[in-house]
Amino acid sequence: VLDSGAGAMAIIDSRASRALQLQMGGEVPVSGAGEGPDPIAHIVSDTGFSAGDLSLQGLSVIYLPLDAIPFFDDLDDVYFDGVIGAPFFSRFIVDIDYDRQLVTFTEPSAAAERLAKLGDSWREVPLQIESGVPYMTARVDPGEGVPVEVKLLVDTGFRGELSLTPSTHDGLSEPLEYFQSVNQGLSGDVLSRVAMSESLELSGYRIDGLPVRYAMAGGESESDSNGILGNAVLQKFNLAFDYPNQRLYLTPSRKFDVPVQVDRSGLQIRPHVAGGIVKRIAPGRSGQASSIQT
Repeated sequence: VLDSGAGAMAIIDSRASRALQLQMGGEVPVSGAGEGPDPIAHIVSDTGFSAGDLSLQGLSVIYLPLDAIPFFDDLDDVYFDGVIGAPFFSRFIVDIDYDRQLVTFTEPSAAAERLAKLGDSWREVPLQIESGVPYMTARVDPGEGVPVEVKLLVDTGFRGELSLTPSTHDGLSEPLEYFQSVNQGLSGDVLSRVAMSESLELSGYRIDGLPVRYAMAGGESESDSNGILGNAVLQKFNLAFDYPNQRLYLTPSRKFDVPVQVDRSGLQIRPHVAGGIVKRIAPGRSGQASSIQT
């Protein structure tokens, strides 16, 4: 997983990673979203990571055993083997072209030339890189009350749209009309109330009618942040991360005008070796009335 929200490189306990016979070092707690305890990972030293023609050597990475990952019950559930996080993002200019499904890593020595080729349609957004991960400021109009500026973790590893943590900001309040949602982060369950927002504005772009998850427990609050901007919104743009200069460049992708659909089924579906598996059915939702079972 290419994860801008990960402060480290990580290897997941899987059939592929077990075949590597890695030598485990000391233990370290790893923080993540969720209201449970932080999982314990192992340190693996002097590791090499490669992506395409590029590689980084001599890295210390974290290894997450299966019992430390709340969203995997067994090896058949594990659908990825690791996470490409901060070391790659801080070392290279990272372009994510959602239209072509292509990731490009550019050496810093060629960064100026690369960024100069982006064109007039690209806009520059200031980032704050804290503990190896990027934050940006955006403006949210929840439709109940007044618009507020929020500090968001820019997280390509979060599959959702926008998650806000009301307890971190006086201008954020619990929605009056909502449905319940339970998702999972690295530290356990994230209990949310999902409501439709009026709009989200970032770098002059406005996205209307966006579903927002208001995290009642287990939400993002690291580095005094107010929530997470996830991949369901980020894929509306093609992106270029420039960590050394704390900048994000973006331009609308072909998905910019495609409405984000709201999933009210209550089904938590994940990839599985057999194709897919329903991990959870939220009570009181339409999925509970179906014949689908976990």
